[in-house]
Amino acid sequence: MKFAYTPPKEIKKGDFPVLGEVVTIENCFYYLSLMERFLRYKDSFDSERLKAMLARSELRYIKWRDIIETSPKDSHIFESFVPPLDVAYMWHAHMLSPFRYFEDAIRLGQMKMYKKNFPLAALHQSLFTGVTAAVDCQWRQFYGYEEPYILTLENVMSGTTTLPCSFCTADMECSWYEYTHWRHNPGVGIKCQVCLQDTTLSTASMARLNYDIEERAFLIAGTLLLPNGAVKSKYELKLQKALVHCVQEAVDQLPEGRLVTPSRSVDELVKLIERFCEDPHSLSQSRAKAAQPLGSAIRSCYHNNPSPFSLDLIQAVGRQHEFNYKATNMVNWQVPYGTGRAIRQYFMFLKIMVAYENQIMVPTLEIDLAWHTHMLHPQPYRAFTFKHITAMINHDDTISPETLREYADGTDKAWLNSLGHNLINNRESAENRTTKGSSFMGRFRKAMTIGFGSGDYYAGTLPDPLTPEMLRQAA
Repeated sequence: MKFAYTPPKEIKKGDFPVLGEVVTIENCFYYLSLMERFLRYKDSFDSERLKAMLARSELRYIKWRDIIETSPKDSHIFESFVPPLDVAYMWHAHMLSPFRYFEDAIRLGQMKMYKKNFPLAALHQSLFTGVTAAVDCQWRQFYGYEEPYILTLENVMSGTTTLPCSFCTADMECSWYEYTHWRHNPGVGIKCQVCLQDTTLSTASMARLNYDIEERAFLIAGTLLLPNGAVKSKYELKLQKALVHCVQEAVDQLPEGRLVTPSRSVDELVKLIERFCEDPHSLSQSRAKAAQPLGSAIRSCYHNNPSPFSLDLIQAVGRQHEFNYKATNMVNWQVPYGTGRAIRQYFMFLKIMVAYENQIMVPTLEIDLAWHTHMLHPQPYRAFTFKHITAMINHDDTISPETLREYADGTDKAWLNSLGHNLINNRESAENRTTKGSSFMGRFRKAMTIGFGSGDYYAGTLPDPLTPEMLRQAA
């Protein structure tokens, strides 16, 4: 493997660029190593068992969060208890949606988990140490002897699991084959032997929404944050107030007296919300205005998503495949030079985001490597972006390829207008360029004068990587 070695160290202090103390050449290298290992790991499964691995990993990750969250304050379990690769990758995919990751920590009461950085160094070290006796012992303590630490082609279908019935909440035991088939196919149901009802992805997701309403006091996924990532105050929870009204209306108007039932589809639910939010006697129409964003939040966070999280992590892992492959196979990183340039370009990318605050920016592979590395440190990432950009920058990997190309063109134009050269792999630094066109100078000056103080960013003295032409000449 290309990244199965110890990353290079600075020859002298100050050689390497650093952003926010956590976006370092070392951490970027560890992240490349993680992606390379997961791609190889996925390749060890056939298509059917790969689905089983992902379905089983999602449940293992849910339990992993509970273990970390409920461990005593003075426990050092996290430092020594390295998650297996499948759990780590699920966790990583969750972190790469910073709004959802933060909101889920609030909703699920897992802020202790939120404060944990992703263990990049420990996972890379496990390449050389394997599964230590301490890790194996801890795993068995929390997961039992029947759940293997490492899922393989041979054991991923072994054993059974349980699934709660959406209607009577009884535990339904099923094989991993049955669970995998159910988790990946919305039309598949598992019959409860108590109430004889079929639980599908749709009924499970509706049962989860009902739980969030009744047991989590209306902490509905997709409704708790402002557009800048800040938590809404009690005076800004208009969607919750509208939902409370809809629940009350359902009690009065519906035969079953309930707004959310397992057998009701998301589309049917949204139509009921729109109907109950209509208020012709209100001058402000605030309740009617809340119906659309409330319906959108329910659709995006709950539709066929049976997990407690606000996004489908199996789909999120799938969306990362292309980036993982390209980052580890199509870029000549010339470590540490390419990763150093990635950090410097990410710094400029953040600055240009401020200058073009109403424009969606699309990163290059290099910039995305540094950006992902930053997001794998959730609390530092949130603090850094709020300090310098007055918002937590979200990372949306669900944009369609056609729209993404449009945004990418706009990003390149913004980079050219601000720095005087195109974005992709240009070796000349912004300091050696001039920006033409007075209409863009104000934006440029605003971008370049953000208050990145001491300790926030250091460009380092490491040169950029050699160009293909230079490499040919050297050969």
